[in-house]
Amino acid sequence: MPGAGLEDWHPEYGDRGTIVAFTGDDLDAAEVAELLNACELTEAEMAASEDSFPDPFGLNQTAETPERSSS
Repeated sequence: MPGAGLEDWHPEYGDRGTIVAFTGDDLDAAEVAELLNACELTEAEMAASEDSFPDPFGLNQTAETPERSSS
């Protein structure tokens, strides 16, 4: 979609963007930016497999569920 104001448009995946909005009294934009930047993965972390990261919530574990009765 060239010319639609979406400079980062990808032909297969679209704009692939995320917008985060913060509202509140006395927010420090620099502090918020610093905190968010600290969450970014390093190049080494990006190259690592997902198995190399801890899963503190157990989201990658398969759970057995009982079969439901069909009656």
